[in-house]
Amino acid sequence: MSEKLIINTNLLRKESEFQTRSFVVEKAIAVPHAEFDELKRHPLRDNRLIAENADMMYCDKEGSYHCLLIYDQEQGDGLLIESEGMAYARYA
Repeated sequence: MSEKLIINTNLLRKESEFQTRSFVVEKAIAVPHAEFDELKRHPLRDNRLIAENADMMYCDKEGSYHCLLIYDQEQGDGLLIESEGMAYARYA
């Protein structure tokens, strides 16, 4: 990996303000690159890790999202997922 921080995300253009939300990472799971790539390419497919941890992903009374972080153990990229009880990456 590079010595510089690399973030893969989307940039918003000319936003008048940024309204952020709170996300709580309930669990972080490192997976091999091939498994992470499969999740990135097919986020709407049922996923074993998401299904096994579906009970810890929800939005609480204060509006904080409790999420699962699945990340590529080789390249460091990750997806923050809130499945709303489903077995796929409903929100990511």
